[in-house]
Amino acid sequence: MKNAKFVFGIIVIGFCLLFISTSILAADSPQPPWRTTVWPALSSTQWYWYEPQTNLTVEQVDTIFKEVAATNIPLVDYRAPGINITVKSVKLEIEKPKKGKKADNGSVKPEQVAIIVDSYWTKETVPKSGGDQAYSIPLNAIQRINLQYISNANYSWCLGMAADAGSGDLYVFYFKDEDFARRFGNAVASILAQKGLILKFSKLGLSIADLTPAQAEALGKTRIENVLVTLVAIDGPADKANIQPLDVITEVNGVKVRNLSHFLSIIDGIASGTKISLTCLRRTEVVEKDQKQSDWKPIVIEVTVR
Repeated sequence: MKNAKFVFGIIVIGFCLLFISTSILAADSPQPPWRTTVWPALSSTQWYWYEPQTNLTVEQVDTIFKEVAATNIPLVDYRAPGINITVKSVKLEIEKPKKGKKADNGSVKPEQVAIIVDSYWTKETVPKSGGDQAYSIPLNAIQRINLQYISNANYSWCLGMAADAGSGDLYVFYFKDEDFARRFGNAVASILAQKGLILKFSKLGLSIADLTPAQAEALGKTRIENVLVTLVAIDGPADKANIQPLDVITEVNGVKVRNLSHFLSIIDGIASGTKISLTCLRRTEVVEKDQKQSDWKPIVIEVTVR
């Protein structure tokens, strides 16, 4: 039991670092000074581009849910830090609208479909604490399914569910096996598709941030502009185009990028399947007089928007 609590504690700590710090964790190996001061450390967490299958039948979904329950996987509710949660069962609950009941606008209420997760919780700081807890995850609150791998955790494969592409994951299920994590994601996505709900995906597979004043200064800029790539989804559009973490995006199709919100507004206005040009600055090492120095070289990368 103590070992389980220790493992779950490590998972919760890793989760908080992962999502509060924009998915950037400290690297496993010592980092050069330029990465630990001005620039963020390269992440030991890997983000995978994941478009779940949506063709599973209700029977197949039910089988996968039962298999998940049988493995007693951990669940993290990111709104309840410090709580260890073990999944006991996963099932669908469909609440049919009662006759005569109407929504606030006078229309007939649609059926409510939710994933019900029965679990057992314990609190790290309170000995012998714990109890049963049921989590209801409405299907219409799942608009994004996120798959990541944490190299230093016992349950390494993390499947997160969020309300939209711009929010943090509300619930994260942890698996030891990648295939199992993907199958569970496929099951959830199949139920969503059957109810006419559509998942959202990142158009480029990038996690980005505004430059800090120190970073702008290191680039020789007199003002803060452009955006920094912090994480790239493996096998996503950006990864296939060879965009790398710590690249600085300066232009999109020749338009200078002012900041994060400006970059997102440009990308949001581009249709799926369109090929765009990103002008980036990439850090390189140059040797002058037997000493290594840093230099930023402009490169142009073509990416197809998802």
